[in-house]
Formats: sequence, C-alpha cells, structure tokens
Amino acid sequence: MVRIADDEGKGRVITVVGDDGTEDSYTVPGISRLEVTDGQEITFTRVDRWLHAPRPMPPEAEAEEWVVRWYLQAFGPADVDDLKSWSGVHTRRLRATLERLRDELVVVDRIGRPGFLLRRDVSDLERAGSDRRVVRLLPSFDPFMLGHRHRGHLVDQSHYGHVYKDQGWLAPVVLLDGRVAGTWSYRRTPRRLDVAVKMFGTLDSETRKLLEEEARDLSRFLEARDLAIRFAR
Repeated sequence: MVRIADDEGKGRVITVVGDDGTEDSYTVPGISRLEVTDGQEITFTRVDRWLHAPRPMPPEAEAEEWVVRWYLQAFGPADVDDLKSWSGVHTRRLRATLERLRDELVVVDRIGRPGFLLRRDVSDLERAGSDRRVVRLLPSFDPFMLGHRHRGHLVDQSHYGHVYKDQGWLAPVVLLDGRVAGTWSYRRTPRRLDVAVKMFGTLDSETRKLLEEEARDLSRFLEARDLAIRFAR
C-alpha cells in the first residue's frame, strides 16, 4: 500500500507499507507526480530523474513576475480578475507584481474592458492578422478556455451555459476564428471515429469544409481507419 501526503510545501511524502506492516517513507521535493494515460495508473518519479537538471527556486518576487509574464504571453490581454481566477494568487499581491512590471506592460481595450499586454508582444500581434478562417476542435477543459474570468470574448452569453456547464464541467468546443461557434463530441470504435458537431448558428460551406478537415486530422491522430462526421443544430 502507498500513502501520499504533502510536507508543508516542501514536497510530497510517499510512504510504502509492506505486507508485514513495516513502513518506509520518502520525501520528494517539488513536482513528484507524473500522470500517464494508462487507465487509472499513476507513475511517480524522482525530480532529478524527470527534470535531469532541476533549477533552484528563485526569490519569491522574481517567481511572481515570471508567472505573470508567462500568463500574459499566453492569455493576454487580461486584467487582475483574470489573473486571480487563473492563478489563485491574492489580488493585492498581483497588483504589486503588475506595478513592478509596469514598464514592460501596455493597457489595451478588449471590447470595453481594459487589459494588460506585454509590450514586447504588441508588434507581433499587430502583424498576426489572418486573411482566412481558422477552425479548431478543442477538447474538454482546453487551457485556451480557462485563462480568463470574464469570457465574453470567447463565447456569447446566450450560449454560455452550453459551454461552461454546472459542477465545473467544460464542454469540448468548435472554435471559429478564436470564438466558440459550437460544441462537438466523438465516439471511438475499433475501426471508426464518429464525430458529432452542433453549431450555434448557420453552418456555411467553407466552415463545413474546414470542420471536415479538422475531423480528418483528429482521426489520423487517433489512428482510426474510417471517419463519420455528423452536423446538427
């Protein structure tokens, strides 16, 4: 039998109990669990074997600044409420971190709400315009859908309950040019992948073609020989 407990933030204590009742305990600092996709099995590994050359912990303020930079690079523009929702860090500490980073940030308008961006990212975003439609099938709990507290830029309020459901469930979504345009699901059999798409609005021929291409790519990834895709409203 194996028992696992946290050691006041220092790491995880793993206790192995033998058949004879003897116990051996090991303290594993930092990240000590690696979850694998083999059913319900979980594999544990030592940090030095997993990361090979783990970095020493930085000073607290430096770590907070690194987290905010990383977050804004991935999810910006965003505000303090978004940062708190994503990180769980108290608002006062986040405001202090943003104040220390003020020379690295710009404030932009995002549909009537101000948000922070990294100054270094502005030029790349200005050049990132797309002249074609982009369709993606995102899985449940995709990080793209979890980066903000206020999600009006992602999904219309009228469809919010179809995406962010009761008890914390997040549906797999159809993303069209960065906004949620529908939901989808799939069923896998030994030889075929069945994909069902439910759009919130009108499905034009171009979007349908892009969805079929995305479903074929998913079928290839899951190594399914055949594909069937069904559209509904």
